[in-house]
Amino acid sequence: MIGLTLVSPPRPAHALHFAVYEMAKEAFGGNLGGGHHPAIAAASAALATVVNEAVMTPVDVVKQRLQVVDSRVQTGVGPASSHQY
Repeated sequence: MIGLTLVSPPRPAHALHFAVYEMAKEAFGGNLGGGHHPAIAAASAALATVVNEAVMTPVDVVKQRLQVVDSRVQTGVGPASSHQY
């Protein structure tokens, strides 16, 4: 089960990134002419990264906050004896 949870989280992010990349490359004309177009590939990758981060960063923040909300470890300034484990 641990292996599955370590492998599965990046899949939605990768799917979103490559879907946006391919759509942008098609829209910018990167699939025309049969050759490699470095400027179009770079612009498509940049757009895909911006969209991916705009969607996935808030999801990650919510996920991390939900993981921490039930944590018994208290952080902040204070003596070590005030921490509950």
